[in-house]
Amino acid sequence: MDWKNLKEKTKIVSWEALKYSKEAVKYSKIALEKWKEFSEIAIDKTWKALASTPVALKIIADFEKVKDSPILAVLFVDKNNDDSKKMLLKMPIILKDAWINNSTIRTCDINDSKEIAEKFNITKTPFLLVFNKWEEKIRTDNIEEIKKFLKTYIF
Repeated sequence: MDWKNLKEKTKIVSWEALKYSKEAVKYSKIALEKWKEFSEIAIDKTWKALASTPVALKIIADFEKVKDSPILAVLFVDKNNDDSKKMLLKMPIILKDAWINNSTIRTCDINDSKEIAEKFNITKTPFLLVFNKWEEKIRTDNIEEIKKFLKTYIF
């Protein structure tokens, strides 16, 4: 076996690997900068969207602000109902998941927002209404269906 030749080939391969690893690091840095740039834009847009519309719908005007969302879910709750309380406790996670799924979700307490509850004929809680491009896709008071939708955002 020609050890000198093998040693020379090893050096060449090592230098090639180093060259490619430096190139990979360079492209990773570029990708990271782009990711950071787009993340800042996304955070800014999200902040503006959340700041411009209330999470809890109280009057029809609040509903009008979000009604044109591509996917809009309205979770009707009653703060005196145990199932509603449990869902309200999960709202920070639900809001994050909705945002990731390019959806808008809002809550509406039927006792505080009688006008909205009457508009959609809601008498029981929790109750979920989901619109896709303003077409009603889900209308349910079934707890399991509500939980499934809030986990998957599939209708």
